[in-house]
Amino acid sequence: GAAREAELATNNNFFKSAIDNQATLLRYDNTRGAAKVILRQLVNNIPLPLRMQDELVTQGKEILETAAGQEL
Repeated sequence: GAAREAELATNNNFFKSAIDNQATLLRYDNTRGAAKVILRQLVNNIPLPLRMQDELVTQGKEILETAAGQEL
């Protein structure tokens, strides 16, 4: 319920960092109305490239030069 949702939204082990970075937490209660709300939210989002896509395509880096590649 509401207590669990609050825990997920405020706990660093769950979604707090995403919410701090402007993510939206939406509740799905297995209804058509809730699904429509979620879909509307997704449709209105502006797509952003992944960091790795930006590094490979825009910056012209090789895979091992990307931030992800540096972790390997």
